[in-house]
Amino acid sequence: MGDLLSLFDPILEPNLLYIILIGAAWLAVVAMFIPGTGYFEVAAVAGLLLGVGGAISQGANAIGLALLALSFGLYALVVLRLLLLAQAGDDLAPWRRTAVVLGVIAALIQAAGGLVLFVDVPGVSPWIVLILALVSLAVHRWMLTPAAAALRPPPQTGSEALIGARAEVRSAQPTPGQAAMIYLNGELWQAVADLPLAAGDRVEVIGREGIRLRVRKIE
Repeated sequence: MGDLLSLFDPILEPNLLYIILIGAAWLAVVAMFIPGTGYFEVAAVAGLLLGVGGAISQGANAIGLALLALSFGLYALVVLRLLLLAQAGDDLAPWRRTAVVLGVIAALIQAAGGLVLFVDVPGVSPWIVLILALVSLAVHRWMLTPAAAALRPPPQTGSEALIGARAEVRSAQPTPGQAAMIYLNGELWQAVADLPLAAGDRVEVIGREGIRLRVRKIE
């Protein structure tokens, strides 16, 4: 039995365990945003079980593991936030700058976790910790972040692009059903509403009927 267990000694070496642990953590993050295949999930679970279990068996401390979990949780939250903003069609520029700062913070936390992961036994090489922290920052900054930002809904065209747009009434519609003139996107449009409109009213486009837009008054 001892000879059989000795076969796992190279895998349980702290440097290799750390590499496996970081790789599995990134597989878990990627699996959150590329669901369905199952390959990433299986590989992530297997790698985390081997990495975390092996690290604990070799004397890893809870603080180091907690810091690593915190760093990858921060990576995932940044990407998730970008993904939600992109799908909502919101402006990503302000959050992109924040994402860069948070990515650097996550990389620093990851490096700190690697350095303190083993305290009572020979630990992970500082060079490996530094290299993997830089690799993680690069993956986050130039791969996952742009990929999440690129998942925007297709741009609306034609009538769809007008729905929800807001405009100002330039000529009144005293009677419902009559046409008013509204100023929208630098152009004048005919518009009708279910309620009377006065010049200066703010309206929202809710549909299109031929060359006319159907609008509702914004109270």
